[in-house]
Amino acid sequence: NEKNQRIIEAQKKFYVAPNRKDDPQAAAEDDAGSCEELINRILENDKKIVKVDLDGQELGRERETALFEALAQNNCVTSLSLVNCRIGNDGAVELKDALQNNSTLTYINLEDNQITSNAAQSLITVLKEHNETLQHLELKDNKVRSGLLTTISKLLEKRRGGKPSVSSNAQVSPVEVDSSTT
Repeated sequence: NEKNQRIIEAQKKFYVAPNRKDDPQAAAEDDAGSCEELINRILENDKKIVKVDLDGQELGRERETALFEALAQNNCVTSLSLVNCRIGNDGAVELKDALQNNSTLTYINLEDNQITSNAAQSLITVLKEHNETLQHLELKDNKVRSGLLTTISKLLEKRRGGKPSVSSNAQVSPVEVDSSTT
């Protein structure tokens, strides 16, 4: 009994709460909660949310659906990155549906997912018939035929005025305006 008491006292004295990021289950729960909160903010058109980057997170079908439905109604988000999120054809079709209504997204990165040529073809159709604002759509490292990737690239290049795609990591220098000449 005395030994147990000393162990309990030592535990209280030297106990350090685990870092939730070191615990995969706890980290997944935190990510899920923050993802739900982000989707709600997108749905509410939070003007502070203009760039959504969920790279590497496995969203699951429920969250994918919620995210794409929120984006369909959103008019603030301009950039969406879902690299390596295990997005499949069902998710791509939901994104296509969102793009029919969304008029603010200009950049989408879906690299390294599980999207096939059939879903890519439906994205091309919506870009030609319903959406005029998207300028960048990256589908590299999916199961999409190179010809379709070229078609998407050429279609969106026209929207950028024939300018090549600019990396999202590029630095843009501010332009100084001389107000004395106006």
